[in-house]
Amino acid sequence: MIFPPELNAYLEEHITNDALNVEMLATEMGMSTSSLYRKVKGLSGLSPVEFIKIARLKQAVLLMKNGENRINEIAFRTGFSSPAYFSTCFQKQYGKTPTEFMKEC
Repeated sequence: MIFPPELNAYLEEHITNDALNVEMLATEMGMSTSSLYRKVKGLSGLSPVEFIKIARLKQAVLLMKNGENRINEIAFRTGFSSPAYFSTCFQKQYGKTPTEFMKEC
């Protein structure tokens, strides 16, 4: 998947913002939300909401591999508003809880 560098840079810069949403991303990219949806869906097969969530989870994995061991801190540092929701999303994406994942690292 090749995305415009601005998209990835914006996501990296604002990943901790739990208010980050599709509208903010579309505005930053200079396109409508429907155009952004079509572009992201066409390139990744994911909706923009799913794309943002996956980016957050990938950042969480990096934090875990770099020694961060408090799940609630990881959740907030990656823009999830709730550690419970983070754990649910993480388990759905990776097939194991964040705790199980960290034990394997």
